[in-house]
Amino acid sequence: MKRRVTIVACVFLLTLANCSFGAWWIELSSTNPSDGPFPLRWGNQEPIDADRVPFLPRWLINGDPCCFKTGVTVRLSLRQDAPDPIHGWVVEWGVGYLTLYSRVTGQVLRTYPDAYFLTANQPYDFGPLVEWIEYAQLGMAVYVVYESGWVEEDYHGFVDEMFIVLDAPKSPMDPAWVSVLRISCQWARGESTSGGAAISLTQKLWENGNYNGGYPGYIRYFRDPNGLPVDDREIFYLKAFLNHPWFPYGQCNDFADFLICLMTSVGVPIDKARRTHQLLLTDDTNFRTNWITPAGQSPTKAEWTYHQFVFTDQVWDGCLTLGEYGNFIIGMEFNGYKTGLVEVILRYDWQSTPPSGWFIPEISAVPADQIPPWPWAN
Repeated sequence: MKRRVTIVACVFLLTLANCSFGAWWIELSSTNPSDGPFPLRWGNQEPIDADRVPFLPRWLINGDPCCFKTGVTVRLSLRQDAPDPIHGWVVEWGVGYLTLYSRVTGQVLRTYPDAYFLTANQPYDFGPLVEWIEYAQLGMAVYVVYESGWVEEDYHGFVDEMFIVLDAPKSPMDPAWVSVLRISCQWARGESTSGGAAISLTQKLWENGNYNGGYPGYIRYFRDPNGLPVDDREIFYLKAFLNHPWFPYGQCNDFADFLICLMTSVGVPIDKARRTHQLLLTDDTNFRTNWITPAGQSPTKAEWTYHQFVFTDQVWDGCLTLGEYGNFIIGMEFNGYKTGLVEVILRYDWQSTPPSGWFIPEISAVPADQIPPWPWAN
């Protein structure tokens, strides 16, 4: 005797899989934990523990978002927490129509062999995933057989969001935000190296961005016990930034911090911000720029109190391009960047800040109406 369930019955099946009796699901893991799945959070609320995506990811009709390293083997395992009250435990299962799609184009990226007559405790490993960054979907169909001989089949559906990245996400994107991966895995789609991903993400941020003219945006600073600004900390209200109607919209801090989030979400180890001046010295104009083109604006020369950018051993800046013809700042040597940005010092000279050389921004998922008044987070 066999019961056939169609896609029309998806809601029923989802309820069935989460009821207290006979619940089963397909779990996604890997043969090597360093390959993923990597922990994720939604980016909708604080604290982090209230915002996490279920881990390990589950699938029945539409699965939890998941994140894996490029080119790895994925493991599917049948899990069940109680027998069906009538038919008992699942004793056999199988999977077919395993297909990896690009969620961006709909293109079929990979098809994988079917697997039938698997025992309940027998996993199925398939792969490899694509060798480049991708915003993907995984389609599959599953059947199960119970102790009684009862068969359920036609469980067709998708792991609707599979983020394929270069390596485990890094701080401050650890765990990575689903809302950021939806952007970074599209903007860096097709890249297979850290350098290529960093270039694509920097260019895409500038191409899509809108610099707000230097007005207060989505970062706040910290004060020490004496009320003086702390140069090696700032908090970036990332959820509010993502939800702005002109996204990406903000000042240089917002662009630098978001570029760090984009890069680290796909496993690129470029995670540090730097400013041209100490915060204590930013009460007035400090320098005039050479020709620059801020994101979403026309070429100009500007007078600024400071500027913030991404820096490791090279400079990355998605807020502006240099020169009248718009040279992207993609892995630029530091002294060349400094010379290209600054035409003349008007008050205090360039003072790389913080003195330690860099900081990693803190991030927050509180909504815009809960951001503290400018400029302090504490």
